Amino acid sequence: TGISKTPPCPGTRRPSIVRALVRSLARLFHCYLRRRIGVVTTAGCAGLQAARLQAVSGGMSSWGGILERMNQTRMPTHWIHRIHFPRRHYWVHKDPNERQIGGERIRRSLSSKMEVRRIISTPEDDIPDFSEVMSAARRMKGVVARTPVIESLALNALLGRRIFVKAECLQKTGTFKFRGALNRTMSLSPEEKKRGVIAFSSGNFGQGLAAAASSMNVPCTIVMPEDAPKGKQDRARLYGATVRLSPVVPGVNREVTAAKMAEDISAQKNLVLLHPFEDRNVIAGQGTVALEMAQELRETFSLEEDPEFLLVPTGGGGLVSGCVLAMRRLMPTTKIIAVEPAGYDDHRISLERGERVALEATNSGSTMDALQASAPGIRSFAINKKGLEGVIVVNDKEAREAMKIAFETLSLVLEPSGACGLAAAIAMSTKKGDNERLSDGSIAIVASGGNVGSVERFAKLMGCKQY
Repeated sequence: TGISKTPPCPGTRRPSIVRALVRSLARLFHCYLRRRIGVVTTAGCAGLQAARLQAVSGGMSSWGGILERMNQTRMPTHWIHRIHFPRRHYWVHKDPNERQIGGERIRRSLSSKMEVRRIISTPEDDIPDFSEVMSAARRMKGVVARTPVIESLALNALLGRRIFVKAECLQKTGTFKFRGALNRTMSLSPEEKKRGVIAFSSGNFGQGLAAAASSMNVPCTIVMPEDAPKGKQDRARLYGATVRLSPVVPGVNREVTAAKMAEDISAQKNLVLLHPFEDRNVIAGQGTVALEMAQELRETFSLEEDPEFLLVPTGGGGLVSGCVLAMRRLMPTTKIIAVEPAGYDDHRISLERGERVALEATNSGSTMDALQASAPGIRSFAINKKGLEGVIVVNDKEAREAMKIAFETLSLVLEPSGACGLAAAIAMSTKKGDNERLSDGSIAIVASGGNVGSVERFAKLMGCKQY
């Protein structure tokens, strides 16, 4: 009387009965979830994959509401994770005020009876790892430039220690931003490439994205603050992007205004909105800077010990968070320090308080225009708060002095934002009053960019009265 392993004969109704029973149980389960926590979990694997490509990074208020509801009903979150979401945490949340968010692709991938409006993820949990940095390096091999690591005997003698400079000023488009932009563009789906992309940028990410998009025939729009250096605006246009200028509003951070304008244009024209430092593919792409640096320090310089410090110019935190992912695996004893402009030290304040803090828009500007983010990125801060040793703040005068030293000892032209890492190294290596210099270990520096704009501006920053 054992169970037969012979397939049922044609015409039997047993498979239909089983399917009907499974469907009935599934309906009861989903109805229970909808009644208890307002969460729908009927998207299949293919649907979730399509939805993940269109997922919106924000929505923290909705995310908090879901968790609060789960806590109220005493339903363990890991229960749903284990059943439906073994790798990534995605919820489909009903919100009548967000009917157009998510796109038709998401709605087609889910049941039309469930009034799905938006797919939400938690950026703090949804962060890249070292494997994604490696994948980005393989994906971009032969397209992105492998910039050199430079050591100058004159600079070593000047600072009294070994200094290794990763010259990202020699990268295509003049900054490291091309890496993250290219990796993100390569990750677009065919449908997204047809729609085109849009991003806000103070200049460098815009140039990088314009070049990456044009190389793949993807329409590209860049929103820049109207006070962004004209050279950066012209270069983005030269690479094929449509440049829109956002107004500078007194009392409002200029990148906040540009981001809002980009979001509005994205909604109006159905463009894919890309974030310059929040996107996980951008962070992974930027992490290839430290990946290459660690490899070259081992292979070319035969460095047996890890550098004591890695100094990284920091705005929203995409570059330094990518460097944390790579260095924690390849050179785990290196202390990673973010370097920020005076007045735009959002990472320093956020790390001291243990949470992301947005700066008040009362700053008078800085020559380090590429590092004027108003707050750390959600994903980047989730990485940086665990991986950073600290933050050093430098002013415009120190950045200009570092530009001069880079030109004289390294034969590199750096913009103020790209020179702030070297400025921090100079500050660390100099005795100030009764304060002793900070150790004598070697320092690795990311010279993040060299888009000064023009010879005239470079001469002006160097203090030349006439050119």
